[in-house]
Amino acid sequence: MSINFSNLPELPADDLTYAVDIFDGFDRFTEPTSISAPHGFGQAPSGHQAPLEPVEGSVPEVSTSAGRATTSDHRQHLNKLAQKRFRERQRVRSCTLEAQLDQTSAQLRDLQDVQTRLKTRNILLEKLVELNKQAGPLSGPSVLPDNATVTDLYKSRGFKAVPDPLLAMTRNVSALNLTVRHDVAQLIPVQDVGKLSLREFAKIYTAYTHQMAACLADDSGDDSPAMHRLQQLTDECWTLIVIIGLTHVSGVKDLQDCNMGEGVACPDAKQPEFYCAIMATMQHSDPQIQDLLYLRQLFYGKLGQLARERTALLSNMTCYKIDESHISDKVAQLTQWSEQLRENAAEEHQSYKQFSSAFYRGIHTSKQLAVAQVCGFPWLPAVNKMLEAEAVRRGEPPMRILLEDTTLDDLENAANWADVATYLTTITFQELLLGTCVVKIVSCSITR
Repeated sequence: MSINFSNLPELPADDLTYAVDIFDGFDRFTEPTSISAPHGFGQAPSGHQAPLEPVEGSVPEVSTSAGRATTSDHRQHLNKLAQKRFRERQRVRSCTLEAQLDQTSAQLRDLQDVQTRLKTRNILLEKLVELNKQAGPLSGPSVLPDNATVTDLYKSRGFKAVPDPLLAMTRNVSALNLTVRHDVAQLIPVQDVGKLSLREFAKIYTAYTHQMAACLADDSGDDSPAMHRLQQLTDECWTLIVIIGLTHVSGVKDLQDCNMGEGVACPDAKQPEFYCAIMATMQHSDPQIQDLLYLRQLFYGKLGQLARERTALLSNMTCYKIDESHISDKVAQLTQWSEQLRENAAEEHQSYKQFSSAFYRGIHTSKQLAVAQVCGFPWLPAVNKMLEAEAVRRGEPPMRILLEDTTLDDLENAANWADVATYLTTITFQELLLGTCVVKIVSCSITR
């Protein structure tokens, strides 16, 4: 079927104007899209992309992958800057807190030192009041003519040398000059010191402690007359104690169990807190603490060596069989072992004396000894218990561990303790007065 267009009326040319105007404003839809269009309708020829002009006010278009990469890099850069700023703030804050901590710690240490000094002074003043109430006439022992010297006294006890450095300097003196009473100079022959009764010694000890407390309460400086008098009192009193420990039947043990205020012996029931408090009042420096703990290590190493030697000797004597054959040789062998046991016991006793001398004379100052004596009154503090209390407080190995320690052989332990004995002979009188001597046994191989 065919359509005949010839009969249609002809429209005037002006009538097409409206038809053309219909497409006005649709030019933007002629841009290339995903829909293909015939050549010549809004597209360039094949192989050429028609340049597009951006619409005014629009954002330039970028490819999806390139846009994502740019955004990711920018975000990483911002994160790095934020992390850097955070770390810088943390560093500044950490430095500020450390500075505040150091300042606060220093202030705390200063306050603790002040508290310790005030507490010690308070104790000293309380003891001084107590001693003022007990003060009375001092009656000395009977003075017997005797020319025995300190050296003779030590030799009578089996010592080859005088272990106490101060006594070694006065070994040829046959009498002690006690100045505890200012109005009367009291001379006591060395041989008569052992004849002092416990009550007589308690009176002398109390008088010395009383004057020491008065000197400590003066607190007018280390170079004051009171401090010089304190040094003299301390040296006299502890020399007297050392000699009594040698001449008295029970040694220092009776003195340590004696209530000096009453002159009566009592069982030693003092708790470790008592000795810890005394050590705290002495206000040790760090080098002194190191020397004390090192001395303790050497001392128990020496005692452990002597204990193992004694055990071996007793084992030999127990297992030794005596029969009728060669009986004289076997008796001689037993006699030799017995003599070795006696020497072992004498060496242990001498080690105790050397340990006490190193503790009192080799490490502490006269002022520290006087503080310990006054604060411990009416008791005479035991050296080993004071040191054990300090060792426990600082977490040091217990005595049993040190006695059984075999890290060093017995020859090394003996050599180490021989260095302590040698050191005691090198202390000068000036060092004793100034309190500048400390244990310096550099040849010992024990690690602190």
